[in-house]
Amino acid sequence: MKTRLALFDLDGTLYDTRRVNFLSYQKALEQFGYTMDYEYFANQCNGRHYKTFLPEIMQSETHMEEVHELKKKYYGDFLSETVVRYAYELVQEIPDVRIYGDFSAPERAAIVSLNLGGEDSARVSDWLAWEHGIFTRAGGHCAPLMHGALGTREQGAVRFSFSHFNTDEEVETAAAALRSYIE
Repeated sequence: MKTRLALFDLDGTLYDTRRVNFLSYQKALEQFGYTMDYEYFANQCNGRHYKTFLPEIMQSETHMEEVHELKKKYYGDFLSETVVRYAYELVQEIPDVRIYGDFSAPERAAIVSLNLGGEDSARVSDWLAWEHGIFTRAGGHCAPLMHGALGTREQGAVRFSFSHFNTDEEVETAAAALRSYIE
């Protein structure tokens, strides 16, 4: 039977996109001479459809669609600048690491899933928690068919879920911890 659809269960992935949405709208609005601060966005715009809040800011619907299209472009740009890209860059240099996913994609979830050689993912995840206070999720992530396709059905994978609240220093600490596990 040919696979026609893949469903991914990303439970446990906590990523608050409010700040990235704000930065994207703020930059798009600036192109048309409008300003918006974070507090206003969080209280008046977040969670609402752009057609309901942009007219309140712009006093005109003339450029509303252009602002929204720019926002979508900037959203991808801001996500690509997050710690996820940095984490990928650091962990890909670790010997015998296998990273899953397409990091060249302009839009992706804030997740880095990996394995260290043939090590059991639960063992690596537990070690990160106990030895370094770094909490990840290990195993099959409610996606046995995907793990079957990746060849990780038995091993699972170690999944880091990032947000814009994570810092470069935290990413560096995680990468150093993974490196020390291998050494």
